[in-house]
Amino acid sequence: MRRFLGIGIVVLAIVLLFVRNSNSKEEEIRVRVIPNGNTAEDLKEKEQVKEIVLCYLKIVYDKTYHKCMSNISETYQDLEKSLKSEAFDVDVSFDKHTLYNKTYNDNAIKNEETYVLYVVIGNGKGDNWWGSIYPKFLSVSGDTEIKYESLFMNVVKKIKGK
Repeated sequence: MRRFLGIGIVVLAIVLLFVRNSNSKEEEIRVRVIPNGNTAEDLKEKEQVKEIVLCYLKIVYDKTYHKCMSNISETYQDLEKSLKSEAFDVDVSFDKHTLYNKTYNDNAIKNEETYVLYVVIGNGKGDNWWGSIYPKFLSVSGDTEIKYESLFMNVVKKIKGK
């Protein structure tokens, strides 16, 4: 009887710890700037747009999630107008998107749905720059699209002998 009680307490503690950790997950907001293509001219334009977006984000950023969300939601269309007035062919959106499992700097970034400020230049076919706006302002960023592999496709390649 004592043994079952001890096992029950351990299981309950693990369940409570899991529930506590899953409920305490912070919300995240990300940003992506995607150039028209990968020509030198396209990448230069991406850098120019990125600098304007960074200035904008410094203004709208807030330490609280809901205020930061509100600031971006209320002003991202003004960012688009401002970029267009500078003769950039852009589409700016702010909505929830599914971001797929990736690794960056030996850190796993899990498959999740999160808010993303998308700034797409022209056709948006080039390597993107991205970062985390919230909770840590631009804590992770990269100059190129991060490649991730499909487990299913790896299995198929191994079966085919590639």
